Amino acid sequence: SRYKTSRLGGMSNIKGLDDELVHLYIVTFKSDKYEFVKVGLTSRTVAKRFEKPAYQVYDQTIVLDLLLPAKDAVALEADCLKTFYKNRYHIRDKVDTFKGCTELFKIDITDNLVSYINSKLSSSHERTCVET
Repeated sequence: SRYKTSRLGGMSNIKGLDDELVHLYIVTFKSDKYEFVKVGLTSRTVAKRFEKPAYQVYDQTIVLDLLLPAKDAVALEADCLKTFYKNRYHIRDKVDTFKGCTELFKIDITDNLVSYINSKLSSSHERTCVET
């Protein structure tokens, strides 16, 4: 009952797995060349999600890691992408791109993203926090 992630970001085979818990995360990435924040979903741990060499060139900080029912997590991720669309961040060099690099934002809106997600959640239901 693992989720497959689609090429366009987000989880594709979500039907029927609405209540399976997934991680909704916000992670900042910093390197000599780039600084950005990523919002995303994973059915693994966030650390596992970013253990590949492509991500190891960055200093990574997990800012938020919430365990939520998949349907809520997917809706919340979509909300973030819509709400903060103007603050999207694009990696300049094609060679530096990676899977999921469509969900990047400018690093200076990190706090806004966290506040936005927390306010959405506190208005809908209690949430399960994951200690990192």
